[in-house]
Amino acid sequence: MNSTTRDQLLQLKPQVTFTVGNTADGGRTTPITLPYAAFDLIANHPIYPNATRYFPLRRAANDTQHTLGRTFLQEA
Repeated sequence: MNSTTRDQLLQLKPQVTFTVGNTADGGRTTPITLPYAAFDLIANHPIYPNATRYFPLRRAANDTQHTLGRTFLQEA
């Protein structure tokens, strides 16, 4: 993502909503909405030699894989 797109996203203030529950096939759920800014992170050394912005979401290997990461847990 380039800086122009990032600036536009920060200005638009989009949100990402996760719906979590204790079963995969119904039951009670809770929506957790986080601002885009929560995912606008910077990685430094030793991952990258220079400060590099990244969005900390990764596509799952399959439809049954669900992992909550540090950003979600820290912000929720």
